[in-house]
Amino acid sequence: MDTKINYTLIGLFVFGLGLCLILFLLWMGKYGFEETAYDHYTIKMPDGVAGLNIESPVKYRGMEVGLVDKIKIDSDNSEFINVSISVALDTPIKEDTIAVLTAQGITGLSYIELKGGTQTAKKLPSGATISAGQSLFDKLESSATDISTKLVQTMTRVDQLINNKNIQSIEKLLSNLEQSSHHLAEQMQLFLNTKNAQAMATTLNNTAQFTQTLADNRHSIEQLLKQGVQAEKQAVETLHDISSASLSLDKTLATLQTKFDSGEYDIRQMTEPHLEAFNDLLKEIQSLSIQASDVLQQLKESPSDLFFKQQQYQRGPGER
Repeated sequence: MDTKINYTLIGLFVFGLGLCLILFLLWMGKYGFEETAYDHYTIKMPDGVAGLNIESPVKYRGMEVGLVDKIKIDSDNSEFINVSISVALDTPIKEDTIAVLTAQGITGLSYIELKGGTQTAKKLPSGATISAGQSLFDKLESSATDISTKLVQTMTRVDQLINNKNIQSIEKLLSNLEQSSHHLAEQMQLFLNTKNAQAMATTLNNTAQFTQTLADNRHSIEQLLKQGVQAEKQAVETLHDISSASLSLDKTLATLQTKFDSGEYDIRQMTEPHLEAFNDLLKEIQSLSIQASDVLQQLKESPSDLFFKQQQYQRGPGER
């Protein structure tokens, strides 16, 4: 049985397989139409780019969004290194976005990390330059330099502080402090001798006894204070009565003077029946005035006698 082979179909199959292989290789090599799917930016790195290579990843907040295309020294300023990157079109690269060189683990390799970019900032057009930020190692190096500088300054000041002259001054100060401490201890011992201690103990004992006496006689002291307040009120009332009587007497005298001036009353005829009663009234007013003056004088000279002075009663015949 003869088998017929169709070489045309075999050729077409081989040609299609080769074409697919070529397209796959183009896709793997980043060629073809995908070049239009990226935005291109330049980063001016002021520091070194150790560990960064072509086709190193570019990440936006930890997510890979592109690759490094080219690394070269800036022809206008040799202090900068220009790093060209390609970033996916949908990556929100803003005017305030910064690029930071970040180490990738402990391998020694680095990648570009894009940070920042607020919502209100404008999108950075393709072909523009992205500002470079300070990497972690740069920050550590700067901090270490500052710490070293401050440490050197501190040590220099310490050396200046503990020179021979200052050491002698400190020794003199310590010696003076020691002498002052001894002198103070001696004075305290003299002050706290047996005689002074007994005097202080006696004073404290007397104070305690006085306090206890006040506590025991608290009710009596309260009664004395109440009596003093009542006596003061009586004195005020007495003065008020005297003042009222004086006012009434003035009014009466004024009325009588008016009647006498007009000839309405006969002085002798009117005063003779009431002269004795009027004399008694004047004596009583004079007695009240003397008593009020004595009370006020006593309060003025010795207010404490009103509360603490005990009344002395006159003893009768045969009493002790």
